[in-house]
Amino acid sequence: MAFIWKFFYALFALLLLLHTSFSLAEGAKCIENERQALLLFKQGILQDDSGMLSTWRDGDHEDCCNWKGVHCSNETDHIQFLNLRGSSSLSGKINITSLSELHDMECLDLSGNDFYLNEIPESIESFTNLRYLNLSFSDFFGPIPYQLGKLSNLVYLDLSGNELVGDIPWTIGNISKLQHLYLGRNSLEGVIPSQLGNLSMLQTLELGGNFKLTLDEQNNHDAKWLSELSSLSSLDLSSVSDVGYSHLWLQLIGELSKLRVLRLRGCGISYTHNPSLTSYPSNYSSSLVILDLSENNLNSASFQWPFNLSSNLRGLYLSYCNLSRTDLHFTFSNFQLSSLIVLDLSYNNLMSLTAVNFSSNLQVLNLQNCSLLSDNLTFTSFNPNLTSLVHLDFSDNLLTSSLIFHWISNFTFNLHEIRLPANLLEGPIPEGFGNTMNSLEVLDLSYNKLYGEIPTSLGNICTLKRLSLYHNNFSGELSSFIQNTSWCNSHQLQQIKGMSTNLSVFSFLEYLDLSNNQLKGEVPKSIGLLSQLNRLFLDGNNLGGVITESHFNKLSNLKGLSLSGNSLALQISTGWIAPFQLQELEMASCMLGPYFPHWLHNQHKLESLDISNCRLSGFMPEWFWPLIKDAIDVNISYNNFLGEIPNLSLKLSTGAIYLTSNNFEGAVPSFFSRVPTLDLSENKFSNLVPLLCDQIEDNEDMGILDISNNRLEGHLPDCWSHLSSLTFVDLSNNNLSGVMPTSMGRLMNLEALVLRNNSLVGELPFSLTNCFQLLLLDVSENKLLGSIPSWIGENLGQLRILSLRMNNLYGKIPLYLCRLGHIRLLDLSHNNLSNEIPSCLQNFRALVHDDYINLASHSYEFNQAGKGSTYFSFEFYITLMWKGKDDLFKRPEQLLKSIDLSGNALTGEIPKEVVSLLGLVSLNLSRNKLSGKIPPKIGNLGSLEFLDLSRNRLSGPIPQSLAHIDRLSVLDLSNNHLSGNIPKGTQLQSFNATSYEGNLDLCGAPLDKKCLDDETPSPQPSNHYEDDDDDSYFTQDFYLSLGLGFAFGFWIESRS
Repeated sequence: MAFIWKFFYALFALLLLLHTSFSLAEGAKCIENERQALLLFKQGILQDDSGMLSTWRDGDHEDCCNWKGVHCSNETDHIQFLNLRGSSSLSGKINITSLSELHDMECLDLSGNDFYLNEIPESIESFTNLRYLNLSFSDFFGPIPYQLGKLSNLVYLDLSGNELVGDIPWTIGNISKLQHLYLGRNSLEGVIPSQLGNLSMLQTLELGGNFKLTLDEQNNHDAKWLSELSSLSSLDLSSVSDVGYSHLWLQLIGELSKLRVLRLRGCGISYTHNPSLTSYPSNYSSSLVILDLSENNLNSASFQWPFNLSSNLRGLYLSYCNLSRTDLHFTFSNFQLSSLIVLDLSYNNLMSLTAVNFSSNLQVLNLQNCSLLSDNLTFTSFNPNLTSLVHLDFSDNLLTSSLIFHWISNFTFNLHEIRLPANLLEGPIPEGFGNTMNSLEVLDLSYNKLYGEIPTSLGNICTLKRLSLYHNNFSGELSSFIQNTSWCNSHQLQQIKGMSTNLSVFSFLEYLDLSNNQLKGEVPKSIGLLSQLNRLFLDGNNLGGVITESHFNKLSNLKGLSLSGNSLALQISTGWIAPFQLQELEMASCMLGPYFPHWLHNQHKLESLDISNCRLSGFMPEWFWPLIKDAIDVNISYNNFLGEIPNLSLKLSTGAIYLTSNNFEGAVPSFFSRVPTLDLSENKFSNLVPLLCDQIEDNEDMGILDISNNRLEGHLPDCWSHLSSLTFVDLSNNNLSGVMPTSMGRLMNLEALVLRNNSLVGELPFSLTNCFQLLLLDVSENKLLGSIPSWIGENLGQLRILSLRMNNLYGKIPLYLCRLGHIRLLDLSHNNLSNEIPSCLQNFRALVHDDYINLASHSYEFNQAGKGSTYFSFEFYITLMWKGKDDLFKRPEQLLKSIDLSGNALTGEIPKEVVSLLGLVSLNLSRNKLSGKIPPKIGNLGSLEFLDLSRNRLSGPIPQSLAHIDRLSVLDLSNNHLSGNIPKGTQLQSFNATSYEGNLDLCGAPLDKKCLDDETPSPQPSNHYEDDDDDSYFTQDFYLSLGLGFAFGFWIESRS
């Protein structure tokens, strides 16, 4: 709604300028130096998606007055109007100063573009005739130049929605003719300058969304500048958090008699801060049309509203106000809201609406995430004459009853939009529901538990533009729904027979999402008659059959297509040219092969592409890489692509590339070096040098690099210094050799480093002490030498996972490792470590508590010019290896609680402090030289599932407390000097005898050797995992090992 008001203000200002300043008559011819200025400006534009500047051509006979966006005065021939308003269509490093020749320009509009990293120049002061300046939402950054205050003729100034920082220049107060000022949604800070009070003609003041702006409470005289703005009709101070703390400011706002729009979202307003707010007069009580108090704490039962809600109020926004049903009853009982058109109560804890009598004029009702229950929602309590209701949003509630459909059908007649996603709705949609929705444009029932066939009546809604039914349990044939629905008035179509009829004239449907259901059958060719479709999502169903170009030939507006997860085969002729330009294409697990789809060659606007597991093979065409240079994510994993990728002279700004599980080989090309997420795992790449070393300038793009399970060979390159943004690196399972380069210590943002299973030698470089954000360090299965460095515990205090297993490390375990208070997995197994186990184990705080904190997923943010932020996730995953078989565990966040010191030469006793690690799930101390007794209180480890103390020199009895660990599923105490009875209890007796063998003085079930006082029955069959062969399970070279690795994903803004 705020955007609509702002749009009309801007439109009105533009029309006024056009009317009063010049006439767009024929005959104007532009002046040469002004034409050259425009061409110079164009040189900074790197991308023009909509062809806005396509008419701007250099030539002797080119008249710039006829160029798109340019208007000249009929009287002087000077350019007076430059309108390049876009929708992120223009991008580049522009130079506004190059337009300084346009001395007579009265209007400059560069809004809605992507001028990333461009500052507003101080030379803006040269445009002294400007009356209209709009630079909003164009990614300008830096401070607002104080020289703007010299533009004395400005009537309209809009700098909102950028990345501007610093103070608001006080010089803006010198622009005496200014009527509309928009500075919201930036990062401005400091005190709002009192000089704004000089703008006596100001009608609109928008400062909202600048979270660091403050009021001047110290000087009450200066604070009264607001009362000087007697013409103010629209005020937005949202996110200026100390407004709610100020008695004076709320009083001053109340004195603005012409105020029609007031937005105080997130201003700290609450009864706690201002218990006597109603004592202030509200002169605007009869004029206020829109009031936004969202994100304030208005939940007190004794709260006195600071603003009178008048009968003229049209829009009331109270989202995130911590309101309850009682507060809602108070509001509607004490104020006359008969004219209310828009009501937003979203994100409150209402639970019920039984006490509310909504206005019969209401058009927009937003009740998203209000904890509404079907049992507490009495639909008959609504005014039965809600004939004006246009937009209804019940999304993210707890509704279960299908009565909602009957209520919507019976009591509303003019609905354009119904949103019910993310509820708990069950059952089928009533068959006739669509027959009563004569004006419906949007229907969203996604993320529910609806089932049955999709009613064909939904297709009879002529006006329907958007249908979202994804993530339900709908079944039946897709073809019966598509072919048996008219997508308009059925009686008109009864006269039409044959597929040759152009049904597209009857369809307005633009968005169809039926994904993640149980639909089956073929995709009918008649779906191609929905000619207005721009998004078609059918992924995650049970569809089959063949898709040909005839399905798509009339879908010229299509921008998004997803058929992933079906058994579909695409048979597209080689020479086919698609009639559409896709932004999103997801075909994972469909049959596209065997050759790369050539029709993609003409898809120049791809932002997301997933053709993974599509049975494609052969060489990747060279034209593919330039095609995806500006995409957000590209996934061609799990195919059979071959050969080398040529090292093209190409700068990729692709957000993520996944090439996992192919047969690419040779060198990793250098043009991949600026891809934020690069997954090349499970290929045959052999050379890492071009990627890391060919481009040595600072690289702040790459965040995730996975080249695991390849054939990389040679020394690990010493070219890491310029890759400071790297967060995750996995080079495991290759043939890398030599020492770890010291330049890896320059990766100060690194969270995970995995170099497992290579042939690295030498010691861990001391430079890794700079990587203090490391959560995971895995250099296992190499040939590293020396002692475990104490600096790991001193400098890498954030470590959750440390694996040094299977190296040639020696010496004692340093006491400094006990400083790793966050450690959840410590694996030092299969080295040559000696001496005693440190007794400071209780310092491992994360192992002391039995919790389920999820540390398995992390994310990396990538800002892509013109496309906002994209987040790429990164997971640690764990497998347990049993005699060469990897088992993926379902609860990695719990199983990241393990200590493995097996296969060393450790001596002494098991420290009694180990029993304090109550959260420990796996403990492996096998194959050492430990002596003494098993700690008597080992039964305190109630979370323990794996315990291996085999092949040591332990003596004495098995502690009785061990029988109390009911989660224990793997136990091996074999080949020690234990004696006495195996404690009785179903837990310890259920293990195989091999868990205890090799202890000559041990007796009792499940061993065949009976104790002298033993009268227990024969051992029960084991209910634990047993090997299939006859070999003793633990007498082989068995050890517990953890494979640590990566799983990738990404998310962007949800489907729109």
